[in-house]
Amino acid sequence: MRSRAGRRSLEARAQVPAVAGVLARSLGSGMTLSEAVADAGVTLGDPLGVELRRVGSAVTRGVPIADAFDEWASESAVEEVELLSVAVRASDGHGGDLAAAFDAVCMTAADRIDAADEARALAAQATSSATTLVVLPVFGAAAFCLIDTAVARTLFLTPPGWACLTLGVAMDLSGALAMRRLVRRALR
Repeated sequence: MRSRAGRRSLEARAQVPAVAGVLARSLGSGMTLSEAVADAGVTLGDPLGVELRRVGSAVTRGVPIADAFDEWASESAVEEVELLSVAVRASDGHGGDLAAAFDAVCMTAADRIDAADEARALAAQATSSATTLVVLPVFGAAAFCLIDTAVARTLFLTPPGWACLTLGVAMDLSGALAMRRLVRRALR
């Protein structure tokens, strides 16, 4: 269930540049923002198309468009929706070229998505390396025990061997936990 929600969130996040692009093109062709939102809600599929239709519906009920975008941004799990809301709010209060603002949102959201994808790829490489570094000592110890039975007797039947095993396992586990924390922190 969690992976499905995560996948849906990633799909929605990836759709933000398309939303901004459709809004910019519609505004550039002479549509009002309300018409552009309605057009984008119909043009774009799930998940953000549904949310845009909700924004359009709020506007037709009389909610000011900037407030409708602010509400969408506050309810959305996708942080890039906030960029859309800021562009509308800035244009609503100060004037300016909203189509250009949506183009900038499109580029910014695409850059953020690319950076997050790169971070995930690098985290996958770090996780793979960490797994190798955690598993390698276990296989090394097993190989030495198979090659030389004296090593196995020393390691498993003497107090210094037990101390080495305990210290090795503790260091291996602490290294695995440290790498896990580092990878999680990098993905925040």
